[in-house]
Amino acid sequence: MKLVSASAEVTVDLKAGGRLSSFRLHGEEILVSSTSDPFGWGCYPMIPWAGRIRDGKFDWEGREIALPVNMEPHAIHGTLYNSPWTQVEDMAAQSHFAAPWAFSGHAKSRFELGDNHFIWALEVHTESENMPCVVGWHPWFIRDKNIRSDDAFSFSPETMYERDESGIPTGQKIKPSPRPWDDCFENDRGPINLRCAGNQRLEISSDCSHWVIYDEPEHAFCIEPQSAPPNGFNLGAFTVVTPERPLIRNMIWRW
Repeated sequence: MKLVSASAEVTVDLKAGGRLSSFRLHGEEILVSSTSDPFGWGCYPMIPWAGRIRDGKFDWEGREIALPVNMEPHAIHGTLYNSPWTQVEDMAAQSHFAAPWAFSGHAKSRFELGDNHFIWALEVHTESENMPCVVGWHPWFIRDKNIRSDDAFSFSPETMYERDESGIPTGQKIKPSPRPWDDCFENDRGPINLRCAGNQRLEISSDCSHWVIYDEPEHAFCIEPQSAPPNGFNLGAFTVVTPERPLIRNMIWRW
């Protein structure tokens, strides 16, 4: 699936998790290209959870739900980041949940590309049973080697989530540590401004309440809006999706 405007060209790879496999802004690629690591490239949706779930399990209404352990010993980034999606409208695609996720339903992506903006809406629907859900996006922005790492993005959060020895949020909030980060923050301070490949200037905003910032790699950095923190199912931080009430969140890029 391709989207084209006067200033940008976007490619959606439906076979590789419905992710953005390319985002060319003024002719310059700003996302990391395909690699053998499905977690490490493009911009992919994280559904029906984002980040790690401790030990790949959580309790839901008196039963233990087991998740695929894909980052030993934890489960990470949901089940749809590498699953096939199907185009269902001119600018929309969807993917149905399947085992090992214990609930039936589907996710839908809606895209809009303009001359100075890109909007990606995520919807999660359940077919019958109420289910817990967290959504998010995981973009890998190419670093411009001519820009100091401290200048790649501007973000001054007041609090961050404490992480334990496994790198998983405990639920406690602390004063932010110095960068680099692989951490989750609550962000109510407005858009985050980036300088990525080719010194392309980008502004990211979202109606999500949490953001994970991962800027440890030398080649790229990640700015990830999420509707709840990693390990949200075990922290009681998630949305209950019902047949009458889907979970809908938006991510907006402006330039």
